[in-house]
Amino acid sequence: MCRYASQRVPYRQHCACFTCRKSWKWPHDATADLAALPEPRCPQCRGVLEPMGLDFKAPPHDDVAQWEKVRILAAHGIRFFSCGCGGPGPRPEDLRDVEAFLRDALPRSEGERLLARIDALARAHRDG
Repeated sequence: MCRYASQRVPYRQHCACFTCRKSWKWPHDATADLAALPEPRCPQCRGVLEPMGLDFKAPPHDDVAQWEKVRILAAHGIRFFSCGCGGPGPRPEDLRDVEAFLRDALPRSEGERLLARIDALARAHRDG
């Protein structure tokens, strides 16, 4: 059974403030109408908190590169949501890995996939 579904007390949503480089927990109730809840705000800077998912573990405050990595992932819609069974799936370890991760993880159109195949064939023909 899924870990988050089996708990009687609801987990609280993990949110991140990229300005302060801090993580906060926001009340989370699976039965609540999320649109009716007030927008979560950072208690420190009053900026909007980004919901990151129940599996989010914030990097240390002074690790600017890791916070930038998480910010870029969030900007592309990649968060840390799961049912609690196996985690949110693979994520890049370092900031330098983000570009390749996004290239592989984000859905591509049929045209982009075709261009990628043509590019790979052209490189193989040129190098081979």
